[in-house]
Amino acid sequence: LLRRQALSPLRKPLICMTPKSLLRNPLCVSVLSDFERGCFEEVIDDPLSQTSVKRLIFCSGKLYYELVQFREKEKIEGIAFIRVEQLYPLNK
Repeated sequence: LLRRQALSPLRKPLICMTPKSLLRNPLCVSVLSDFERGCFEEVIDDPLSQTSVKRLIFCSGKLYYELVQFREKEKIEGIAFIRVEQLYPLNK
């Protein structure tokens, strides 16, 4: 996100709002190689390979990690979460 903002020819303020609890959440970490080869992804698919998804939930931010923890705790199957990382501006 910061790299894309810095390289963009259009200069506008970047507002990034996140709760402090995500800084300490063990699920919310990335390996160094993600920063070296990766790029900002506006939409991130559920890493679980579920073949029989009956319900698809779009969410963002802290809510995603809370839902994943709840799904694991309650052993719920058939639900996939799609993370929307950039809400605005939407690509056309």
